[in-house]
Order: sequence, then C-alpha cells, then structure tokens
Amino acid sequence: MVLAAQVAEAAESLRFGVTLSSTMPDAKFQGERLVGGIMYDLGQALSIQLAMKVSFVTLPWKRVDSAVRAGKADLLCELIPQWTVSPDEYVWSGPLFDLSDVIFAHETTPEPKTIADMPVDSTIGGVLGYHYPALDPFFSNGRYTREDAVTQQSVILKLAAGRTKYGISDALVLSWYKRINPNHHLSGWQLVISRVGSQCGVPLKGKVPPEKIINALQELKRNGSIEKILNNYR
Repeated sequence: MVLAAQVAEAAESLRFGVTLSSTMPDAKFQGERLVGGIMYDLGQALSIQLAMKVSFVTLPWKRVDSAVRAGKADLLCELIPQWTVSPDEYVWSGPLFDLSDVIFAHETTPEPKTIADMPVDSTIGGVLGYHYPALDPFFSNGRYTREDAVTQQSVILKLAAGRTKYGISDALVLSWYKRINPNHHLSGWQLVISRVGSQCGVPLKGKVPPEKIINALQELKRNGSIEKILNNYR
C-alpha cells in the first residue's frame, strides 16, 4: 500500500504556469513550449524536491492570472500579490529573490537622476499589460509617451533600433541581453523605478496541496538552490 501511494505521488504532475511574454533569462521558448531559463530550472528543482513530474502551462500575460486562479495550473512565479486580481485566492511563498524594474537608454543618452529628469515628450518602451506605478502619473499627464511591445526583449530591441528614447526592463533581463550581446551600445546606467521581493503564488483551486509546494519552495531558498539557479544567468 505504501509503495502504491509513492508511485501514485511520483506520477502526479505539477502544472507550472509561465507567461509567454517572459524572455531570457526568465524563460526560453520553442514555439509555445518552455525549454529553458530560470522558470524552467526552478520547475526542474521543484520536480526533484517534490518527487513529482513537472509540466509547464504557457499562457499570454493577460490570461495567466485568471487561468491559474481557475485551477488550470498549480503554481505561478515571479509575482507579488498586488499584481493579481484576487490575491486571497492564492497561498503565497514569501519573497524568494528580488525583481527590479529599471529605465535604460542608448549609451549616448545622459543619465537621469530621477524620472522627472528625462526630457518632456520622451517615448518610453514598456511591455503590453505590465503596470509601472512610478511612471503612470507621467503617462497620464502627457509628459511622457508609453509605447508597448509584447516582451521585454522586444522593448530592448526597439530601443536599440532607435524607435524609443528610453526603455523599461527587469534588471536581470537587461543584464542577460548585455551579456549575450557585448556590442550592445546600451547605457551603462540604470534608473531603478521599482524593487520587489518576487514570490510564487499557489492557487487554492490547484490540484496539489498549497502547503506542499510552499514548503518545497522555501526549502529551495533555504538550501541555496534558487540562488544557484539565478547565478547561472547573472
């Protein structure tokens, strides 16, 4: 009976939700299939920690929260409660690592000390569906114009092509782009506009007990596994 229970548990699949707007180093896709990146590695680490199979559920950014809350996935990461419609429908892991949004520009662009130091009428590239509270007042009053792209990598590429004056990116994504494109001509400076403790949310309607996943995530943080994954991409 014990052996049968262990086999059944091992056959379970942890459904890990990932947004298709994610780019390296967070996620590498072949079509809509996740094949690499931080989220992939975290999923594999959880698979070992939980002795469960892992499958990745890839969804557009605007649908991922509602799909996960509806029970179509068991886990969603790189998130904070304020970014969800109903945070009380999740059990939260607590901060696992830092996420920072930064403004950047071409290497010839002077460094602004604050958001307000950027020239009036500047165009700033962002990701479709993403919220930037620090910049919203400037977009609302018309001081700056927001131009969206589908992914953070697209934001970087549009700026590199001269289509926007400034761009907004996760600091780790921007660092990865510079790492694999040493002749990038992007600014050495970065203006941090937000910093949050990234969490994973486990929906109450998932198929795996939330406490089981939360305990596994906290153990991966405690034993240094999450930091080791991040260091592979820095």
